[in-house]
Amino acid sequence: MNFDTFPVPSLVPTISNYYERGLYPGAYLDAILSNDLIGLANHAPSDADVENAFKIVTWLYRNMPAMAYGERSRYRAWRDRGGENGRQLYLVKEHKTA
Repeated sequence: MNFDTFPVPSLVPTISNYYERGLYPGAYLDAILSNDLIGLANHAPSDADVENAFKIVTWLYRNMPAMAYGERSRYRAWRDRGGENGRQLYLVKEHKTA
């Protein structure tokens, strides 16, 4: 995945690690990825970060697989599986057993 257009460059390593390996992205991105508006209000470091949240959500919608964000259960499943790397391993295992 290309993260060149991610709207907050300082968060690229964090969102990349979340996408690729399912690593915890911190409270701010956790709130965004799991559609937790109250959490976003509580964990955004500044008003600018609240404003950036809309840009991040738009980027997610256009670039990230739908199974990686949205409902808390989808977000947790993505993390538990190990992100895209874990998803690819799962698909290979499923293909071998089919």
